[in-house]
Amino acid sequence: MERNVELLLSLFADDYTMVDGGEIKRPTLEEQRTRFAAYFGAVRFLKWDDLVPPVIHVSADGTLATVVVQKEVVLVLADGPADAKPERAVFAWVESWAKRRGRWMLIAMASTRAEE
Repeated sequence: MERNVELLLSLFADDYTMVDGGEIKRPTLEEQRTRFAAYFGAVRFLKWDDLVPPVIHVSADGTLATVVVQKEVVLVLADGPADAKPERAVFAWVESWAKRRGRWMLIAMASTRAEE
């Protein structure tokens, strides 16, 4: 996990849609930039591991794909005390990708979180 906001955002389509917390959102690129920069600056990842191998399906014509992921994430606050108790969560999500102008772009994601 490089924590490179610009590299991450280069994968997002302009019409990206997010489903989270019972809501459908269409954040702008600038909103995403602000959100990821704040998150990456606030935490230090101890673990970012697949719990099962990602499940990937690509359409027969090679223009659409879905990726299903389940991750264990363990982190601490970046400016927290050295002996802070790590926070652990399990996330599962579905990504939708479209091939546009020869590049795979993330067009939608629906995410869930299970607290430990």
